[in-house]
Amino acid sequence: MKKILTVVASALAVAALAACSPISSGTITGKHYEPAYTYVSTTCAAYDSKGNCSVTMPLTNYVDDEYRLDITRGGKDGWVIVSEHTYDGARVGDYFSGGDVSADW
Repeated sequence: MKKILTVVASALAVAALAACSPISSGTITGKHYEPAYTYVSTTCAAYDSKGNCSVTMPLTNYVDDEYRLDITRGGKDGWVIVSEHTYDGARVGDYFSGGDVSADW
């Protein structure tokens, strides 16, 4: 019985994840640009005899510009990260096919 319950739970989990799968093409409903930025985080550089961090070191992290298109298809909404070139050529109402943007008519 326990084995059957595990199989059923696994199947339900897979079905739930499949239902939430992102869309990769659709009509563009919005455009968003996030400029590049940096932030500082720390990492442990040395540990004491008990395994606790005793020396931290700062790390400067860089995040590139992000160009995002909001899309919708078949009642599902999603978004895709695209190149600057694709972003510049995209207009709300165009159809994004997963690589190229084309007019939706």
